[in-house]
Amino acid sequence: MMQLFLYDGSFEGLMCAIASAYRIQGDVAIQKNDDPAPLLLAHVQDVQTDSAQASKVIEAIVQKLGMETFKRVSYAYFSEIPEIGTDILHFLRYAFKTGPSAVEHLAHPAVKPVFKASWRVTREVHLMTGLLRFSETKSGIYYGCFEPTYDITTLLAPHFASRLSDQTWVLHDVRRHLAAFYDQKNWWLAELEPTIQSYSDEEEFYRTLWQSYFKHIAIESRRSTERQRQHMPKKYWKYLIEIKG
Repeated sequence: MMQLFLYDGSFEGLMCAIASAYRIQGDVAIQKNDDPAPLLLAHVQDVQTDSAQASKVIEAIVQKLGMETFKRVSYAYFSEIPEIGTDILHFLRYAFKTGPSAVEHLAHPAVKPVFKASWRVTREVHLMTGLLRFSETKSGIYYGCFEPTYDITTLLAPHFASRLSDQTWVLHDVRRHLAAFYDQKNWWLAELEPTIQSYSDEEEFYRTLWQSYFKHIAIESRRSTERQRQHMPKKYWKYLIEIKG
């Protein structure tokens, strides 16, 4: 019978689930406790999140396998793929047996799923550092919203905390009702429901100006829709100021 370990959805919870499942023989699976139950009969175990235990697992990964391996694991986690917990378990079992070089064995069945998931997340993070737009609200706070495929707000926040360090801003993942808040010193995550923002007069002027510029520079005789989609996939156009116009 399959052993199914359920965790609370947090990265710490996943680390604790891996610690619980690591030495179990036979079929083992790890998934979030709010994911659909598997069709197969399984012995289910709810894993309690323990920060101290999670820290030990993270420390073991970093010290024995290196930061690159830890980055792969953490980025794969943010993919939110339902089976990623199980994939990470298989990957870490293989990596601890093989050593730090395991992360380079991209064709190995225990490595490939984690590599693919982490690569997709990495690609979207890189894309969003160039596509995300912040606009000044009437309260003076800069607000940026998006609907990423993956749960990347945590990964983007440090980038914008450095790039926009002299501004107070909110980065809002509308689909997940999650936001990163920055007060010119620190950033943190909190839940945030979708809201209608009111922008300053100056911001409205520049938004209109930018939309007008984009419209005229991309006249039909020069426009390459296919190229636009390559560099700015259409699923992200909803929140681009220049496209809105």
